[in-house]
Amino acid sequence: MAYNPAASITTVVGLTDTPANFTGDGLKTVRVNTGETALEFVTRYKDTPIAVAVSDEITPITVDTDVTTFRVPAAFTLSGIRASLSTASTTGTVTVDVHLNGTTIMTTNKLRFDATEKTTLTYSGTAATLTTTAIADDDEITIDIDDAGSSSDAAGLKVYLLGTWD
Repeated sequence: MAYNPAASITTVVGLTDTPANFTGDGLKTVRVNTGETALEFVTRYKDTPIAVAVSDEITPITVDTDVTTFRVPAAFTLSGIRASLSTASTTGTVTVDVHLNGTTIMTTNKLRFDATEKTTLTYSGTAATLTTTAIADDDEITIDIDDAGSSSDAAGLKVYLLGTWD
């Protein structure tokens, strides 16, 4: 019978092309390194977004409810929320609300854009505050446009739900 060195290795860390131990690698995933010569542990993305195009890139957004509806494909824990526009409103504040199974997931502090701004991250007031962070598999998400700005020229609305898949 021929000698088989792999037969004496009984754990992943016993291999020569893997990390030597699991210390500090809890909840990490394994991937092949860029040189395609070994395995390595990598950190899961802290915030894995669900990105949703709420409108097209050209047509100005208008005030409406349930502008976009979708179902979440797996359980998800929210850690943040933000939105962007391709074309900012020249005057007036744009306000967006997100509902989970018919109920808003934010306090009175919704997603808001100042005039001429393309991201909610630069809003001059209080940032959007989540009241709900747990989303179950197959929950329904709807997105409302509560205020489209007074110039009616904002377009290309996207909403990003940040978090991790459970």
